[in-house]
Amino acid sequence: MTQTEFYKNVAEGTITDEVIDFAKVRYDKANEKAQAIVKEQDEFDAKLIKALEDAGEPQPGKYFADLLDVHTSKISASVKRINAKTDGLVQIDKTSGKNVYSL
Repeated sequence: MTQTEFYKNVAEGTITDEVIDFAKVRYDKANEKAQAIVKEQDEFDAKLIKALEDAGEPQPGKYFADLLDVHTSKISASVKRINAKTDGLVQIDKTSGKNVYSL
């Protein structure tokens, strides 16, 4: 079944076993992908926390981006996730015009 056929059947209210099976397969694939992304993010967050611990003093996001070989936007997103999960574990100082991170 193609995606177009699936949507046509749903729009017309023709929900057959084939339509349900198609939806289940698509849902399972999407769920697996989402779980893999969360696992990857959790692993990266752990690496960033370790880097923050090892730094010992506040450092700009670029320092951690270079250290972990990623873009600064990934550092920023990771800090937001960590802080959301831990009620503000990572301190963010924006007074210098750059985001400076520390534990």
